[in-house]
Amino acid sequence: MAWAADAGFPVPLNGIDDDSVGIQKIIDKFGCRLFNPGRYVNIKTQGLVYEGGGAVIMGANPEFSIFARNIALQTLESVTIPYPVSGPVTSTRGVAAIRLGSRTDQAKSAGRGLVQGIRWEHPGRLVGALVGNETLAGQLSHSEAMLEVWGGAGFAVEDCQQGGAVYTYAFYGGDSKRMLRCRSLAQIWDRRNPRMQEGQAAVLLAHGGTAHGAGTSFWADSCTLYGGATTVPQTYTVQEGLTQASAVAPSASNVAVTTTRRAGPLCIFEIQSQEDFQILDCFSSAADRYNIKIAAVRPDDILLNGSIMGGDHDESNEANIATFCQGANFASLRRMTIANTRLNGQLIGKRALDINGDHGFTSVAFLQIINILTTAHLGGAVRISGADGGFLRSSMICGYNTAGNDITAPSKGRLSDVCGIDIVGQTRNFRTEGVTFVGGVNDTTTSGKAQIGYLDETAGRNNTYTGLKSVGLKAGGRSVWSGTKFVEDTAP
Repeated sequence: MAWAADAGFPVPLNGIDDDSVGIQKIIDKFGCRLFNPGRYVNIKTQGLVYEGGGAVIMGANPEFSIFARNIALQTLESVTIPYPVSGPVTSTRGVAAIRLGSRTDQAKSAGRGLVQGIRWEHPGRLVGALVGNETLAGQLSHSEAMLEVWGGAGFAVEDCQQGGAVYTYAFYGGDSKRMLRCRSLAQIWDRRNPRMQEGQAAVLLAHGGTAHGAGTSFWADSCTLYGGATTVPQTYTVQEGLTQASAVAPSASNVAVTTTRRAGPLCIFEIQSQEDFQILDCFSSAADRYNIKIAAVRPDDILLNGSIMGGDHDESNEANIATFCQGANFASLRRMTIANTRLNGQLIGKRALDINGDHGFTSVAFLQIINILTTAHLGGAVRISGADGGFLRSSMICGYNTAGNDITAPSKGRLSDVCGIDIVGQTRNFRTEGVTFVGGVNDTTTSGKAQIGYLDETAGRNNTYTGLKSVGLKAGGRSVWSGTKFVEDTAP
């Protein structure tokens, strides 16, 4: 079926009136088979809901087939999700623009649904540069999503676009979900202005409760996910926002850099619970915190077998990829591969990788990193404080410490923000092999501000290195800092 005329319901579809009530009647009577050939659909007073499998929502083209989430859709609902270990979890959620699948009934999972060729919009999100005192009209703050999928087995989102929400695509549990050639744009989170704090993530993978499980098998392939369409001026120093227990107290030699920061969302991908996930040949850019954040938030969450392969992840303020373990009752990620991937700070981001074990727990059990290129980060490029086993090999670490922290001062500043790779904390049995450190951001003939290639701050934890080379590092081309003196690695 197509739209209201086929069902006898008067849905205006004129780009002005509210279409949500009439379309919901179609869904209730005929199931979710909606085709939108170049029409502007207003979802104003209620979200569209279909509890069951096989939903199909198709548009002709995301430039013309538009679902507009209106400011009037601000409804909140209390949701109770049963979890097998921690018990029921009740939260207040904002209504999704489109929800597919029941939150609590496995028999009404989203199943083999398809959403293809449409665009979601929320007004007033392409706001350009910010100066610090704006207010976001119709601000959302209760986990509102454009598309919320519960369960699913073989569910696909293809060739879709979005502009502005707390979450764009939110997947709860389920199996074999995929995103192909999707885009996201104009989510906003300005860390210094609560009136502009809305966007959490473009893609959320979360636990689906007893009905839909922890989530298995997710692919994002050839997606282009821009975070903030906004920039904010800032003066940055290396110390800002970094917490490193092992770092020496910062000195007066730290250099302030005037640059811009990105205003949201908090993350591009937020992975809370998922077994077997792959992010393949994707471009992501401009989050307030991280391009990809992997961290369990509930005791029931499972994190297992992650792959980030190919693609380019750029200019998020904190790190391109980060993993955390919140505590003893939370899962850490078991096995992760990062390969053939470019991580670019664009002179905005602090770090490329933050494998974070600062809470005292392993963040990743067996981490393998192969053939990555990092460039143009304000601080140190790679910090690994929570890996249990694995390796980083055949990679280039370029143009880091562009904020200019200086180890020549008496206090030596923050060493981990000067070096290309910092091995610290809980990390053990980790090998670094065949890595080249390059000083300048775009020019190998100048030193830039990169000073140390590799720094191992652990003792007796079986972390090793071999085959490290440097090109144009400041302070005489030093490759390795070990203990209290520099050591030049001469291994072939």
